[in-house]
Amino acid sequence: MSISGMPGLYKVVAQTKNGFIAESLVDKKRFPVHSNQQVSMLSDISIFTESEDIKLSEVFRKMKAMPEGDTDIDMKADGATLYQAFEKILPEYDKDRVYPSDIKKVFKWYNLLKNEVDFSEEEKPTATEESKEESTEEPASDKKPAAKKKTKKSATDKEE
Repeated sequence: MSISGMPGLYKVVAQTKNGFIAESLVDKKRFPVHSNQQVSMLSDISIFTESEDIKLSEVFRKMKAMPEGDTDIDMKADGATLYQAFEKILPEYDKDRVYPSDIKKVFKWYNLLKNEVDFSEEEKPTATEESKEESTEEPASDKKPAAKKKTKKSATDKEE
């Protein structure tokens, strides 16, 4: 996942009462992420094209099929160089709505994840998505209100 205002990528390692604990994929440091922070799961991110948006996972699959040297770019390159490199991967991208900063993120994220994630044709959840699914399947916060309702109901029943 990506957290707005913070560089890099993160994975969910635990859920808390007011959010969750994230771990940086780069330095493995953990920190709390509150529910009011903007978080984007990589599976939800798409790239604008001239026709329909393409999921980031599909862009990563196209990058994996390319020679490795084509996916390594200079992060300090000018916009024209970034656009030219990205056009090799996704020729139909929307040149008006995809910015150099977006292209830098795609290359940076791909190079960070290429050894960690299998970008096969099948839609497999990444390690980040698996952690999120595990932590959201049965959130503790959903269980507690149910238990409190039973307790309150039981207390009310006893009084009557």
